[in-house]
Amino acid sequence: MTAAQNFLIRHTLFGINLVSWVGFVMMGFAYHLTRSKSAVIAFAIALMGAGTALVFLGLYLTPSAPAP
Repeated sequence: MTAAQNFLIRHTLFGINLVSWVGFVMMGFAYHLTRSKSAVIAFAIALMGAGTALVFLGLYLTPSAPAP
C-alpha cells in the first residue's frame, strides 16, 4: 500500500466527524423503518432527507487535510 492510499484510507475512516455519523445513523434508521413497514412513509423519507443533509453538512464542516 502506497503512502497516498494509506493517507486516503486514514482520512476517510478517521476524518468523519460526529455530524456525519449522526446522518448515517439517521439514514440507517429510516431504511429500517421502510423495510419493517411499521412507519409512515413520509416520516421515513423525512428522516432519510435529514440524514443526507447531515452527512453533507458534516463533510462541509470537516477541515481540509494537508497534502501527503
